[in-house]
Amino acid sequence: MFLEMILATLSLYLAFMVQYLAVALRTYKVPEIHIPTTLREIVRNVCNGEDVEYRIWKISDNNVMIMAAFYMPPLNPVIVFDGKVLMENVETAKVFLAHELGHIRRKSQLKLFLFSTFLIAFTFYVSYISEIVSLAVFLVLVILLLLLYRYEEFKADEYAASLVGYERVLSVYSKLALKQEKMKIKMYKNPALVAVLILKKLGIYPSIDDRVRNLYYMCKMGT
Repeated sequence: MFLEMILATLSLYLAFMVQYLAVALRTYKVPEIHIPTTLREIVRNVCNGEDVEYRIWKISDNNVMIMAAFYMPPLNPVIVFDGKVLMENVETAKVFLAHELGHIRRKSQLKLFLFSTFLIAFTFYVSYISEIVSLAVFLVLVILLLLLYRYEEFKADEYAASLVGYERVLSVYSKLALKQEKMKIKMYKNPALVAVLILKKLGIYPSIDDRVRNLYYMCKMGT
């Protein structure tokens, strides 16, 4: 059982590492100097001098603004910028950057990996007692994993609000919500959008409306 758990954990870790490969293929690395000074300063303050890799999507979707962050030790944090956002509105980019830095600061991906490892180990352990019980346990733990993913998204929003202010984040999210209602997204052109859409349909990835409601609630709790 121990060897099986080790192999399963290594496979899971490799699956997380594949994200870096996928991002590398769809982006190009840019020197820090190409990133606006105000954004670089935020990154330096949050990452405390850690080496951060900056990348930009090779193809920017004309409809949706996408930024992302990846951080899985021992690799350095990677921040992916949407070049269109940088060119059009640095203040908007600042909000999305703050959200992604929230994931880096909170080590969201590492938490998901560790919980997934626990899920595998505990399911293996229970399966030696009862396969039926292990199936039930596995389903419960998967639900908890998905809830953790959703929780981390909300917390990254709240971290962004703590960095740049609730009003600024709410303003950007509210405008994005209005924009999404009007636009027609060509999903087949961007696999990342397909994945996000599926997660939204399942209620795992928070919609913009969900994020706005959560931020309004947290803002009221803080006043």
